[in-house]
Amino acid sequence: MNFVSNIPLFLQVSDYFKHLIDVGAYKENEMLPSVREVANTYNINPNTVFKAYEILVKDGYIYSVYKKGFYVKKGIENNNQLFLKEKIDELLTANYSLSEIIEYCQSLQKEKNKK
Repeated sequence: MNFVSNIPLFLQVSDYFKHLIDVGAYKENEMLPSVREVANTYNINPNTVFKAYEILVKDGYIYSVYKKGFYVKKGIENNNQLFLKEKIDELLTANYSLSEIIEYCQSLQKEKNKK
């Protein structure tokens, strides 16, 4: 966590776990670390972590089980598509053309096929 960033800590925590879920570090129905564990690990207030987890629930990444914890939501593979869409939107906003993005993706695929 970046304590000198202008980005609030609860958003940094939620973004961190979104990324971990998107890349498959946490699988469907796998339990996330407890609020207290995350708070202790990063030396932050448990309320900050809870607020981050609430965002993840709202955004469809996780669900909570009363007095049990937070778990990765079923069907999270749809979030991978959302992640890809967001990245492409960022590239388009940065004035890359669609043809440039496609050309780059094709070159990556060719490189991967060589291996």
